[in-house]
Amino acid sequence: MEKKQFFKALFMLGVPIALQNLIVNGLNFLDTIMIGRLGGLEIAAVGLANQIFFIFSVVMFGVCSGTAVFTAQFWGDKNLDGFNKATAAGLLFSVVPTLVMFGLAFFFPEMVMGLFTQDQELIALSSRYLKVASFSYLFAAGAFLYEQVMKSSEQVRFPLYVSMVAFGVNTILNYLLIFGHFGFPAMGVEGAALATVISRMVEFSLVIGLIFLRNMPGAIHAKSFQHIDQKYLKNFMYVVGPVILNEISWVLGISMYMAVYGRMSAQAVTVVSITITVERLLQVLYFGLGGASSIMIGNILGTRDKEMAQRYGARLLRVSFWGGMLLGLLMILLAPIVVMPFNIDSETTLMTIRTIRVMGLAVGIRSYNITMITGVLRAGGDTRYCLMLDTVGVWLVALPLGYLAGLVWGLPVYWVYFIFIAEDFFKIVVGTLRFRSKKWINVLT
Repeated sequence: MEKKQFFKALFMLGVPIALQNLIVNGLNFLDTIMIGRLGGLEIAAVGLANQIFFIFSVVMFGVCSGTAVFTAQFWGDKNLDGFNKATAAGLLFSVVPTLVMFGLAFFFPEMVMGLFTQDQELIALSSRYLKVASFSYLFAAGAFLYEQVMKSSEQVRFPLYVSMVAFGVNTILNYLLIFGHFGFPAMGVEGAALATVISRMVEFSLVIGLIFLRNMPGAIHAKSFQHIDQKYLKNFMYVVGPVILNEISWVLGISMYMAVYGRMSAQAVTVVSITITVERLLQVLYFGLGGASSIMIGNILGTRDKEMAQRYGARLLRVSFWGGMLLGLLMILLAPIVVMPFNIDSETTLMTIRTIRVMGLAVGIRSYNITMITGVLRAGGDTRYCLMLDTVGVWLVALPLGYLAGLVWGLPVYWVYFIFIAEDFFKIVVGTLRFRSKKWINVLT
């Protein structure tokens, strides 16, 4: 009976979250295909510029998922006041990273892009995209937080519906603004950026409207902020702070991976940009399971049932690993078909196929690690250990090896990509030991 309840809850929570991620990442995939019709340089430029949004989104994921550690447990404890108070604290913590990332992207785009590549033509083109796209950050921040709040209260369908509308808006505007159809100007990469800004505005408006018009959990007012004192912020920061640092450390490390590719060649950037776009489609499994895990484990711990949390965690990790293995095998087989829509030369096509197949080998392990770190351990409040796990894996294991492989040994891009996967082998071993110890379980309500 318990297993039946487990899979029912996983299905009810995981499928809408996975579908939302499929839509969001499908949007990125479609963007890349449309831009790809312009040429390889445009793919590389948008891929590099989107690294900045990727950094921003990961930092915001840290704020949102850290907030969800509290909101999920408060929801399990049926404590609406605590839920709304945590939501208000999450909004406060989102202000600084949003303004910092917007300021860097809008006022200093050439400097930011220069951190990733020394190709002046690539810097100029990517900076044009980044300057326009920076306005999307202002709307994405609020949308991200409130969508996570909805999920914490098991309202997982609404973020899916919102993403469907935003996807439709972005797709239509891409078609009109990139290529100049139906009398619109052909704006190229800047058209893609403007389409992104408008679709984020629509997403934000819909999310806020749903929360407040339906008076859903998280529809906070001034009194929610008034009850946040210094002691509360300190306790909140003790749990959420390591999550934010975790995501900043991880995403900066991942961005250094792209900097290595950028210093190898423009071709390497094109290959990896396509591979990352494909992988993010597969991440619908990772983040569907990770998001469902966070809600399920958090709600269970809100009822203070630690043994059930351990059992559910073990099942979630098994499902994520074997599901990832199947997807990875499928990607290895379909790699030649996946690259067909992109307008790239034969040599770049071959390199991309090989890199996608290397990525396919790691899907099972990556799925397991994301479910373990962002779902299970983090939902248990074990945020400091997660910070250590990601930081060591990226900065002390993968990055030094990848730097040597790409810039010293001069290995092909697919071998460099494989060596960067070393972080996942480290995390699956050390993280599993932590999970089995049960020291990750903390009740915060």
